[in-house]
Amino acid sequence: MRIKADINSNAIYTRSHSANDANRKSVPPALWLRLALCLVTMALSGTLLYVVSNQLVSQIYYTKAKSALKGNNHWIAVRYLKAAIRYQPNDFMFWRKLAEVYNTVGEHEGSIRRAFMYADRARKSYLESNRLNPLDASTVIGLAISEARLHQLYP
Repeated sequence: MRIKADINSNAIYTRSHSANDANRKSVPPALWLRLALCLVTMALSGTLLYVVSNQLVSQIYYTKAKSALKGNNHWIAVRYLKAAIRYQPNDFMFWRKLAEVYNTVGEHEGSIRRAFMYADRARKSYLESNRLNPLDASTVIGLAISEARLHQLYP
């Protein structure tokens, strides 16, 4: 449809181009099918990329935490492990490593109150790791050590 304005009378005239409308062709169904398949593929790829990127980011933080532990930077390791857990909360290894770091920090703490607090955090992290993977022997042993440490600090 074409719109034409007449300057002298300030009126708008329209006329239809039925000849041009007849020349237009409809979109073939195969093209719609290709378009729908392309959109579904893009959605699945985006979902897969999101999952893979979360795993990749969490592994980067975990590697940084292990590197910080080699340099005896326990607080930096705690920060990196918490970041790794934020991106991949269902990985029992991250929870177990966080508990091990809390135990190490608590053992070197001079205040009994703070040592108890870190031992309790370690116990909670071991419990989460055990919930995620109940067959992991290291987690069960760490949980037992953490419980013994809590009883030792607060009889």
